[in-house]
Amino acid sequence: MDGEGNKLAENDDLYDTNAGILINQIDPQGYGVVVTSNKSGVTGKYKLQIILPDANQLVEIQGHQSLIKAQAMMDEGSKESLLQAIELFTQGLEFYRQIGIVNRETVFALNRLGTIYSDFGEKSQALAYYEQAIPLAQQLQDKALEGATLNNIGSIYNALADRKKAIDFYQQALVLIRQAGDKTEEMTTINNLGVAYDNLGESEKALQYYAEALALGKSLNDLETIGTSLSNIGLAYNNLGEREKALEYYQEALTMSRSVGDRQGEAVRLNNIALVYDGFGEKDKALQYYIESLIIAEAVGDQSLQGSVISNIALVLDGLGQKAQALEYYQQALELARLVGDRSGEGIRLNNIALLYDSVGEKDEALTYYKEALKISQETGDRLVEGAILSNIGYVYDGLGELNQAMDYYQQALVLRREIKDRDGEALTLNNIGTIYYAREDYDQALNYYEQALSLSRAVKNVGLEATILSNIGYVEFDQRKYDKSTLFLTQAIDLFESINSEDLSDELKVSYFDTYLYNYFRLQESLIAQNEPAVALEVAERGRARALVELLNKRFARDANFIPTEKPTIAALKKIAGDRQSTLVTYALIPTKDLASPIKLYIYVIAPNGTMEFRQMDFNQDLQDVDFVQLLQTTRQSVTRRSPSDIIARRTAQEASASLQQLHQILIDPIADLLPNNADAPIIFIPQGALFGIPFPALQDSNGQYLIEKHTILTAPSIQVLAQTAQQKQRLKQQALNLTPALVVGNPYPYPDNLDNLTNAANEAKQIGQLLGVQPLIGKQAREAAVLAQMPRAEVLHFATHASFDEQNGLESAIYLTAEPDQSKEDLLSTPGRITAAEIFDHFETNPLHADIAILSACDTGQGEITGDGVIGLSRSLIAAGVPSILVSLWSVDDASTEKLMTEFYQKWQQQGLGKAAALRQAMLQLKEEYPEPYYWGAFTLIGEAE
Repeated sequence: MDGEGNKLAENDDLYDTNAGILINQIDPQGYGVVVTSNKSGVTGKYKLQIILPDANQLVEIQGHQSLIKAQAMMDEGSKESLLQAIELFTQGLEFYRQIGIVNRETVFALNRLGTIYSDFGEKSQALAYYEQAIPLAQQLQDKALEGATLNNIGSIYNALADRKKAIDFYQQALVLIRQAGDKTEEMTTINNLGVAYDNLGESEKALQYYAEALALGKSLNDLETIGTSLSNIGLAYNNLGEREKALEYYQEALTMSRSVGDRQGEAVRLNNIALVYDGFGEKDKALQYYIESLIIAEAVGDQSLQGSVISNIALVLDGLGQKAQALEYYQQALELARLVGDRSGEGIRLNNIALLYDSVGEKDEALTYYKEALKISQETGDRLVEGAILSNIGYVYDGLGELNQAMDYYQQALVLRREIKDRDGEALTLNNIGTIYYAREDYDQALNYYEQALSLSRAVKNVGLEATILSNIGYVEFDQRKYDKSTLFLTQAIDLFESINSEDLSDELKVSYFDTYLYNYFRLQESLIAQNEPAVALEVAERGRARALVELLNKRFARDANFIPTEKPTIAALKKIAGDRQSTLVTYALIPTKDLASPIKLYIYVIAPNGTMEFRQMDFNQDLQDVDFVQLLQTTRQSVTRRSPSDIIARRTAQEASASLQQLHQILIDPIADLLPNNADAPIIFIPQGALFGIPFPALQDSNGQYLIEKHTILTAPSIQVLAQTAQQKQRLKQQALNLTPALVVGNPYPYPDNLDNLTNAANEAKQIGQLLGVQPLIGKQAREAAVLAQMPRAEVLHFATHASFDEQNGLESAIYLTAEPDQSKEDLLSTPGRITAAEIFDHFETNPLHADIAILSACDTGQGEITGDGVIGLSRSLIAAGVPSILVSLWSVDDASTEKLMTEFYQKWQQQGLGKAAALRQAMLQLKEEYPEPYYWGAFTLIGEAE
């Protein structure tokens, strides 16, 4: 300070040598100095000396100031500031070298350079700087500083997966640090020894070191070190598979971090807790903790930690089948790793991106990323990651059918993973080698490796991997026709998959998660059918479909006294559902190839109202070897929906449609025709699967040209269990004494968003239906979003005659169109003004369910959406989830004029003549068929759920 108290210069000094400040003026009033310290008991221990420096002193002060600025840049933590820190540390060291000074600052600077290069993943460069520091520390006879440097060298070898060498350096460091009496550094070194032993797989020994560090921290009341030790103990227990105990210590460490205001430590502990919940299979809870960790990491500006957490979030999403979203997170994490110069992190994220590309079949793209990642892991010496990448490259070659090359990479990975005691990785690689022998049909060797992998996966308590290996053993036994064994192992695998807690997952994530192990349900059905156990096979078929929707309905409506949650399906319960409804239930199962790309068998389970069950099957490789079933489904849709002004083309199209519909009838109906009721009024409920959800069952045509709707009353459902729940929903509505309006009818809410066409007939349809039901329809600009949303929960019938859209990739984006709302503020609308998406229906009516008995979506493609193991994700599913027991939807872009007539006829039969909904729809279709013979005009609509 000058004589008037103005600051001339400052030095944020971190070293215990003399601190120099250069000023270039002389103040006759003298100078003052202000010293602040975070250490107690230093008052009066400073003195101010003003000198005119000679040349050497000037260089020394310049060197000192360079190191101070370097430390400030290092503390800032960004890649740019760290690069500046390297330059300033190097500059400071050069100043000292010029005048031959060796002091503690010199050793500190070399250690700081090592730390920066280590954080950049440049382990060899880091090691070089640490090794330069050792003889200088010895020259100064500074045991504490020498010990700290040896400690850093140990950490480099630990990162390079050379655990034994790391332990040797840590032990050397500990001796010197104890001689110097530096308790803080002693705690750090003891913790590091624990980490090294933990990484060696000797977690019990690691726990002894962690306990020693914890006791020392408590004796010094060093809360930050106590938190680190608690966190490390949690890590050891997690590695031992004792996740509950790990969670206890992580929670205790989190409390400690919060008590001392260690925000960065708090973020690390939250990330660790998330990892445990992920290991438990509680994906949603893991995501909650990851997001909380990420928010703090962003707040403290720790970009390296941000990258790690974002990468972990991506791993969860990837595992849940949310590939597109996972890729976005992986790319963010990769950019952050590159931003901070984290080469190791960059390699890990490249590996994860490659994994994702491989999982979606983009093998070449995956190999490109893997090879880039492998190069980085070898350059940085990260052997743990190198082992993972070698195994992953093997997996790609396995998928490409290049088994010898795959085996070569797997063997390299196995050697490396055993060397570094990576037990999880070893189990996975053993499993992968087993798959090579399985592909070669060397079943004995396959089982040998699978059994080794199974034993190890259980030892490390990796439940997901254990379930995968059990599945693989089941496949081997199946291929050897040992069906009793394959049934045993596949059942164990499914039980294990289902035991992983998914209760807290969002519905979307739950659907993705269940789809990841869908193939097991198909294979287990095959195994049971081979043992002549069709009843048990049907239980398995039911267990594997619409699972997320079943759980969702249980969760949403279990709070209602009238709703009885559905148990795990049993054949007795399924037969009871058929009897209660006096309906014939027809469940289809398309048994696919392992990549789920094409069907190889068709299983048909039929339950009659009297409880008898029959099973029929067709083999696409034998009975239908000349039929490309996937192509047939596409051809049918195209020929049925194609319109042409040319009479010649129209006749040809009608013939193609008839041929396709007859062929589908031959495949889907002929095998069970004798099991279907003779009474046309007796309902048949089809339970499709996969692409069969797009089948227009009423329009299927027998060899005599008779349509199925002429002989039967038809409904569909996502699963038999969902039927039980829609019945319970209907019962709930009956027992609730609510003051409801008869209907909400929306017709042609023109003008539409996206400049869609005016639908004149839709307006007429709404007027006629409004008159039949005694309500005023919302037509044109009256059908504003706010008005529609307000009326939906109070209406007994929901009828939308409008435009609609569907999304095959993201079914929740499927939407009903309302009028465009250019003047209404965004706050008054849902996220998609002028339309209501399936996602918005799903979310908006979660806590305030709808009370409608039926929702009729008289628009194009309202029954379409994203096909999953849970059925069609789209408008119909969201309305069932919102509490509506019956949904009437279309399977293609319908004709405006004929749809108006169909809907008017339907309401007359239902409301005025008192027919049930399914019977009314059948009669309306038959009547419309007289005027419009082609199925395009009358066959698009399907009733889902309740018939009455």
